[in-house]
Amino acid sequence: MTSPQFATVQALDLAPLARPVAFEGCFGWLHPAHGPMPRKVGVVIVPGVGRDARCGHKPLRLLAEQLAGAGFATLRYDHPGQGDGLELAEGQDVLEAWTQGVAQAAQALRDATGVAEVVLVGLRLGATLAALAQADAAGLVLLAPVILGRRWLRELKVAAVLGGTGGRDDGEVFEAEGLSLASDTAARLSGLDLTAIHATTPKVLMIAQTEASDLLGEHLKGLGADVARADFPGYDMLFEDAHSNRAPTQVFDRVAAWLEASFPERATDPRQ
Repeated sequence: MTSPQFATVQALDLAPLARPVAFEGCFGWLHPAHGPMPRKVGVVIVPGVGRDARCGHKPLRLLAEQLAGAGFATLRYDHPGQGDGLELAEGQDVLEAWTQGVAQAAQALRDATGVAEVVLVGLRLGATLAALAQADAAGLVLLAPVILGRRWLRELKVAAVLGGTGGRDDGEVFEAEGLSLASDTAARLSGLDLTAIHATTPKVLMIAQTEASDLLGEHLKGLGADVARADFPGYDMLFEDAHSNRAPTQVFDRVAAWLEASFPERATDPRQ
């Protein structure tokens, strides 16, 4: 992969412009770290899918800008078959492609910036994919992760009915809340259970407030992770319609503070 060329910044008080990047069928935006001393660690932001991705698009851009301003080179991207990602081939394993996309994004960030380590920050199903992929990451930030796939799919169906869109689940296609999945993909997602994963990164920040997240936190601790927990103020406003929702600023501040405390080392690579 060819490293993107960063825009020249003429004024010291202006942050470097985010640059478009493409890798393995994914499209994303690279936010170079700014300030005199960037960090050794970079961040990959893993979005949700369907309506979660739409609602999270602008807030996650704001998070990327905030983290870049704190010295963390940050890459945010669209999954294959989602947003500006390339369409998947017919019959391709969607869940595998999404999970591989996390690792490919982490490598793209390493190649573009030279960061020594990567932290994965995921929202909703993106958090789940980050936890599944690991991608040799130094840490995980799980923002309201989907812990039980079957419960998440059921919630999507209920939301579609209440929202008047109806959705579809006829054994061939699952459609709800802007998400369209083949039945085999929906079945695999239904079987997801994060409390059954067998490995984790050394450091985890989980921001959620459900009983299932309590169980996941204990499970990750049992796997040897240093797990920090926090509630999710602003969750409901984040997932209002995308034209009126609001970024959870308290949560984003908590993420930035955790990253700064957990990964304080500064870098010497000029690409960052």
